[in-house]
Amino acid sequence: AVVSTQSTGKGLLLYNVCKFIHARSNVEVLFCGEGLDDITGSHIFYKNAKTSEEFDWALSSNLRKVQTREIFDKIASWFGIAIVFPFLDPLFTSHYLSYPGEDRVPRFGIEKYFLRSCMDHSDLITEEVLWRHHEEWVDSVSSYNNFWVRALQQRCEKRISQEAFNKRPELFPHNTPTSPEEFYYREIFDRLFPGQFSLVPHITRPSFGVGMDPSPRTWSIYSQHLCLDFLSTVRMMI
Repeated sequence: AVVSTQSTGKGLLLYNVCKFIHARSNVEVLFCGEGLDDITGSHIFYKNAKTSEEFDWALSSNLRKVQTREIFDKIASWFGIAIVFPFLDPLFTSHYLSYPGEDRVPRFGIEKYFLRSCMDHSDLITEEVLWRHHEEWVDSVSSYNNFWVRALQQRCEKRISQEAFNKRPELFPHNTPTSPEEFYYREIFDRLFPGQFSLVPHITRPSFGVGMDPSPRTWSIYSQHLCLDFLSTVRMMI
């Protein structure tokens, strides 16, 4: 198992979504687009890859750490809901990844360019949706000024004292928390499963040195990402 603060944030969001659906409908199956960003390398930090080889190395490394499917399955099943992940189907993933890395890397600053261009002019999806900016789920559900990840971090900062946080190397020598948020989740884990955190080999964090924070909105490349008009760029380049 691997752990990341972003997967925890996603889990909390899905819990609320499933709770809402269970209380207000008879829906028993949900289709989920989770996994597509991991397969296509559309997380914003992949734009920092200097070569297609570096892109593919990071992609394969991160794919081995994908645990969201297991987390989502457990959460949804609590409410009697089954989740289907079409983009994690072995036939789709093996076919998509069989294309050369140089075809799948971001182009013109646009992530998922290869997949988007396959559907361009097909009437399968509107241009505005097809060429819109990528947003992490944990960011897109909230406002720009007080986004979900930041709200979680602020809540955890209030719960963890500076004195306790300073003792984290002694309390948690294995995978020592680097933030109050990680510290808070670690306390909960150790309380429920004492002495078992050694089963977690490492904490998953963004690649290519964009920062420790799981939210792209805190990264320097995020503002550059937003400034780019994907649709106009594509029409000029093609």
